[in-house]
Amino acid sequence: MSCLKKERKPMVPLKTLDIIFRRRYVPNTQHYFTNRKHAVEQDTKHKKQMKPFRVPKSEKLLSYIKYSDRKEKVTTRERLAQPLHLKDNLRVAATRDISQRLFVEEPPDDVRAVVEIHPEFYTVIEGRPLRCFDDIKVYLNNIRAYAMDRQQIGYRRDLILKIEKSDVEEAEHYEKIVEKLKQHIKNFQTFLTEDYKKACYKVARAEKVYNTLLAKDSEFLGYVSSLTILNNILFKLDAIRSILKTYRSYLMFVAPLSWRQQNDETLKGRIMSIQFEAGEFATDNDLVESLDIEKTVEMAKIEFKNPLPACLFFKRPEQMMYLFRSMELQSREYLMELAKTDGPNRMLRDRFKQLKLAQAQESDYFQYYIDIINFEISRESFNEEHLRNKFYRILNESFYDSIASPTTLKLKICIEYVYEQVFGKCEEGHHSLQDPLKILEVMYEDYNLRLDALDFQIVVQAQKDFFAQDLKMMQNAYNAQRELRAFREMTNAINKAFWPPAKYVRPPIKKFLDKKSRYQAMMAEKKKTEILSGERLKPKKYKLSMEEREGLLLFTEWCEGMNPAPFLKEYNEFTKPVFEWKPQKSRQFHPMEH
Repeated sequence: MSCLKKERKPMVPLKTLDIIFRRRYVPNTQHYFTNRKHAVEQDTKHKKQMKPFRVPKSEKLLSYIKYSDRKEKVTTRERLAQPLHLKDNLRVAATRDISQRLFVEEPPDDVRAVVEIHPEFYTVIEGRPLRCFDDIKVYLNNIRAYAMDRQQIGYRRDLILKIEKSDVEEAEHYEKIVEKLKQHIKNFQTFLTEDYKKACYKVARAEKVYNTLLAKDSEFLGYVSSLTILNNILFKLDAIRSILKTYRSYLMFVAPLSWRQQNDETLKGRIMSIQFEAGEFATDNDLVESLDIEKTVEMAKIEFKNPLPACLFFKRPEQMMYLFRSMELQSREYLMELAKTDGPNRMLRDRFKQLKLAQAQESDYFQYYIDIINFEISRESFNEEHLRNKFYRILNESFYDSIASPTTLKLKICIEYVYEQVFGKCEEGHHSLQDPLKILEVMYEDYNLRLDALDFQIVVQAQKDFFAQDLKMMQNAYNAQRELRAFREMTNAINKAFWPPAKYVRPPIKKFLDKKSRYQAMMAEKKKTEILSGERLKPKKYKLSMEEREGLLLFTEWCEGMNPAPFLKEYNEFTKPVFEWKPQKSRQFHPMEH
C-alpha cells in the first residue's frame, strides 16, 4: 500500500535506475522492472484463424456420422496396409501434437515500477527524509537487492519461455521430417517392386536372345570352317601352279638361245646378242596379293583363257642330268685354272699394294719440296710487295715534297720569273734551280753592297716613291670598285622599276599567332609606346653618304644595323687622310743605274 494520499503514475527514470543498479553497460536492464514482452520475439506470421468446433445441426448429423465412420475405416485400412515397422500405436497417434494443441501463451506482465517495491522510493529520489529511520545506503542496498532478485526472476522466466518455444518448434520440425521419411520409404518400396518386375522381364528376353545368338554362332562357325577348307585347297592349287610356272621359266631360261628366239615369247624378234634379262623378284606386296583369293581366282581365269604354249626343249630328265654333269665338269675346270692362277694373282696384288705405298711415299716427299718452294716464293713476293710499297711511299712523300710538290713548283716559277725580270728570258731554260739561285744570290749581294754605299736620304725618298706608287694603284682600284658598286645599284634599281606592284598582305591577327610571335609583337609595341611617350631614348640615326658607307664597309668592321659612330671616327682619323695625301714629285729611282 502506498503511503501517499494520491497514488502517482508509475514513472521510471532510466538514467537514475542505471546509476542506482550500477548496470550502465548491460543493455535492457530496466525492462525487467517494467514488462517482459521484449524477451520473447513476436511472431510476425499471421496465424490462421481456426473455427471452433461446432456440433452439427440435426438434419446434418446423420451424414456427419456416416462421413466419420467412412473416414475411420479408410484410416484403419491404410494403417493396416502399412508394413510392420511403419505401424504406430493408437495411443501415440491420439496424443500426437498434443503439446501444440494445448500450448497457450501466458498473458504478458503488467507494467510495474520500482515504486511498488517500496512506497518511499520517490521520497528518497527527491531527497526528502524517510519515515523509517534507516540509513540511505542501507535503504538503497535493500532496494538494489530487491530489484536484482526481480530481475533474475524475470530473466529466468524469459529463458524458460524461449526454451519451451524452441522445443515446440523442434518437435514440429521433427514430425515433418518423420512424415517425409515414411513417405520416401513407401515410395521406395513401390519403385523397388516395379523395377524388380521390369528387370525380370528384361533378363528373360536377354536369355532368349542369347540362346538364339548361340545357335547363329554355331551355324556361322560351320560356314567359316567350310570356307577355310576351300581356301586352303585354292592356296594349294595356286602354289602348285606357281611352282610349275617357275619350273617352266627355268627350263626356258636354260634352253639354247636359238631355240628360245623361236619358241620363247619373251625373246621373239630380239637381237642375238641379248642373252640375259633382269628378273623380277617376289616382294611382300606380291605375297599379300597372292593371299587374296579373289585376285588369285581372277589371275587363274586369265591364264586359263590364254594359256602359255606347251613347248619345252628339255623333255626328259636325262637331258637335265646331262646338262648338270657338263656344268659340273666345267666348274671343275674353272677350279683347276683357279688353283693354277691363285699364286700369281696373289703376288700381283701384293706387288700392286707395294707400288701403291711407294707412290704415296714419293708423293709425300715431292709435296714436302713443293711446300718449301711455295714458302720461298711467298716470302720473295712479300719482300717484293714491301719494297714496292716503300718505293712508292718515298716517291709520293719525300721525293714529291722536295721536288714535285706545288710549293716547290711555285718556288721554281717565282725564281724563273725573277730571273726573267732581272736578266731577261732564258731560251734554253734551267735544268736545276741551283744555277739561277747562284746568279741571283751574287746579284743580291752586289745590290746590298751598293745600297750600303748610298746616302740614307736617297733610300728613304725611294721608299716613299714606291709607297706612293702602291698607294696610287690602291686608290685606282678603290675608285674602280666604287664605280662597279654604283653600276650594280643602278642595275638593281632599274630591275626593281620593272617589278610588279607589291601585293597587299593583311596584318596578322593576334589570336592566331603562336606564343613566341605574340610575345615579339607585344614587346615591339611596348618599345614603340615608350619611345613615343619619352620614357625610352630614341636611337640616333646617322645619315651616311655613299662614300662613307663604302669606306666603312671596306676598311672597318662595321656592318649594317650597327652604330657607325665609333667606326666613322676611326675611318676619318686614320684611313681618309691617306687617300687625300698627294706624294711629292721626285726623281725616279732606277736600281740598274747604280
